[in-house]
Amino acid sequence: MTQPRSCFYIKDASGANLRRFEECRALITTAASEIRDLSYLLQPPLMDEHGLPSAVAEYVEGFVKRSGIRIQVEIPKELRRLEGNREIALFRIIQESLGNIHRHSGSATASLRIFCLDQDIVLEIRDQGRGLAAGSDKRNTGVGIRSMQERLRQFGGTLQIESNEAGTSVRAVLPQQSSSSMPSRRTA
Repeated sequence: MTQPRSCFYIKDASGANLRRFEECRALITTAASEIRDLSYLLQPPLMDEHGLPSAVAEYVEGFVKRSGIRIQVEIPKELRRLEGNREIALFRIIQESLGNIHRHSGSATASLRIFCLDQDIVLEIRDQGRGLAAGSDKRNTGVGIRSMQERLRQFGGTLQIESNEAGTSVRAVLPQQSSSSMPSRRTA
């Protein structure tokens, strides 16, 4: 029985071709892994299955391994699911903020806290790094901050950034529900 011509036999390959083949295989394996990681970060499966706290915990664990930055996380386990794309908006703000800490702050530690305040969900991320450049306009510094603002704006949320030589604090405030589904508030 003869083998099909399309089969590649390692024993027939020269040493140089075998090395090239192994290099190509390693590149394909790396590319496939990076594509899986990227698609995971775009829409983490844990977010759909278990909600924001689980997705954040897993993301932070990987981020700590990659960056070496120690992160204290405070998220109530009983945090209920948020409507619309609010969870993914907060997740993206977390990704952007932690990425900024890693790239720019020089901080060895950070804290991430999510909590409920009245009808809002609040996300606070703090570092002890060098802060934003003196004289920079915090509202318009970079595409990342503008994208965080836009993610919040679509839900009626706000972004506050405080920065000095002792570090930076990012505070995102987001209504838990759209104004049309919230009970009306009576004023006295």
